[in-house]
Amino acid sequence: MANQKISVYVVDDEKMIAGNIAKNIERANDSFIVTGIFYNARDVLASLKQSQPDYLFTDISMPVMDGLELIAKVHQLYPDLKCIIISGYSDFEFTKRAIQNDVMDYLLKPINKEELSSLLERLLDEYRQRMHLSEMDMTSDYSAAEIVTAVKNHIHDHFHEAIDLGDIAATLGFSSSYLTKIFQAETQTTPSKYLREYRMNMARDMLQKTNLPVSLIGEKCGYPDSFHFSKVFHRSTGCSPTEFRSKGISGC
Repeated sequence: MANQKISVYVVDDEKMIAGNIAKNIERANDSFIVTGIFYNARDVLASLKQSQPDYLFTDISMPVMDGLELIAKVHQLYPDLKCIIISGYSDFEFTKRAIQNDVMDYLLKPINKEELSSLLERLLDEYRQRMHLSEMDMTSDYSAAEIVTAVKNHIHDHFHEAIDLGDIAATLGFSSSYLTKIFQAETQTTPSKYLREYRMNMARDMLQKTNLPVSLIGEKCGYPDSFHFSKVFHRSTGCSPTEFRSKGISGC
């Protein structure tokens, strides 16, 4: 899930409160982004026809259609959308109705920042689990060999960029940990190690076949910091880039 934000809708008929809830969510956990703020159920339902967020935070007390009615409608139309109640009411009947409607959690106004942070952490864990299961389903149409080939091709095309395992996983639509398991099972090495070794192979080739400065070769292999490039190269080959070049084709 590298660099991927978890989207949230916030619904409250009081505009200032809705805005504050949205700000508090994004401040409490930077994995979340509020992609929609709504002041009535009608506008939410209209927006959901176009796209759905990962989570819906809604007030209970709203005119025309209250939060629990909205949630019931949402679950009828979009059963995978997870809902959280935010309300000034502590009445047990509301809580009971919320549970019956499969609400994930219930926060009271004014929102306690520690409780909100704790809730967002739970939602983040739940989201990651969902994504893992989704990835399992998604890979059922592809063999492990095909996935590994896709990873290798991505590395071959982008080794000169400042990429990491998270970038590769995000491009291919997997979590880093799940992608690593598949890759390692097939190749007995990790994507990170494969990337590093591929870069070193390209660097050795350039050192032997070109007169480019060592610092420029480092940049072309994804290491803009020449000191870091020399350190990684020495760890991989047993000698510095300059020493490797001076020894010719025999290398170190």
